Amino acid sequence: MYLAIAFATSALLSASADLDEAYVQHKQKYRLNFNSTEDAFRKSIFAASYARMIDSQNASIMNSLYQIGLTEFATMTDKEFADLLECNDHISPKVARIIDPNSEEGIRLKKKLRVLAPPKSVDWRAAGAVTPVRNQAGCGCCYAIATTEATEGIFQIKTNNLIQLSVQQIVDCSASFGNEGCKGGFQVTSYQYTRERGIVSESAYPYVAAAGTCKTTITRDVNKQCLAPGDLIAWWPIKEGDLEELLQGVAQQPVSAILNAFPADFKQYKGGIYKSDACDKYKSSHSVLITGYGEDKDGTKYWEFKNSWGTDWGMQGYGRLLRGKGGEGECGILKQTYYPLLKDDLDPGEQCV
Repeated sequence: MYLAIAFATSALLSASADLDEAYVQHKQKYRLNFNSTEDAFRKSIFAASYARMIDSQNASIMNSLYQIGLTEFATMTDKEFADLLECNDHISPKVARIIDPNSEEGIRLKKKLRVLAPPKSVDWRAAGAVTPVRNQAGCGCCYAIATTEATEGIFQIKTNNLIQLSVQQIVDCSASFGNEGCKGGFQVTSYQYTRERGIVSESAYPYVAAAGTCKTTITRDVNKQCLAPGDLIAWWPIKEGDLEELLQGVAQQPVSAILNAFPADFKQYKGGIYKSDACDKYKSSHSVLITGYGEDKDGTKYWEFKNSWGTDWGMQGYGRLLRGKGGEGECGILKQTYYPLLKDDLDPGEQCV
């Protein structure tokens, strides 16, 4: 009996030491510095994240589809994390160029979509149409990142030129269209802003992870405009819940989407195909870029998406979500998806070629 108690005590001490060491390493890695009172509070949050990671590792032995670990969000409260997920899940009233699927133009585009059956797998990263992973940091602008990256994708497909466009321009300059800088916004109004005002390169108007005054001397410089006003013709809304239409869309180009990123294990996701009963499919919260789809070695189907939380999250910044679920899809991935349409005769500014 005494041996059993001693063994249990030793195991607890060892686990506590592992937690302490992991917490110190986490603070060093992310350059976190707390006063003594806050440090105790943050460590309690970290302990919960650490416990989820250990549970996940044990579940992986039982053939779990995905794995979680420790990310930069491991010491964040739910409220702090939610503030990063500022993507509105309804359509802004300030929208003019969403195409009506039942209009003549919409019917023509739907016919174009369904000309060919979608291939078994698509990977726009491998095709060279996806820019490096961004980190939105403390700015709730996932809506601007996802729409900008979808536009980057079709720009590369049209011009054979992969260039980063300015997320900061949308953050700073699209308030009159209904967006709120780092406090959230809409994908559709971001597309509309780009259509009406054009967009410059990332190098011309760099990201600073904070909202500021619009730099119109840069945004109106035709030499810096990768897309001039009117180059983005419109954006196509894929029918909610239509898996086949989304496959068709992603087969043509990267697609912006909104999903629910609130589950605790999603913010700690490190690999595999994510699925969760905790994922509330009726509450979209976070914009991402769908960059492809495929199947793993066991035949499990997935969507591959690019996140905006840096390369430490997921698989170097990318995630996979279970594909094939009906209704709104896993984590609501089929609820709101769009892709931008560019005109054929693009003439980008000299800094974008």
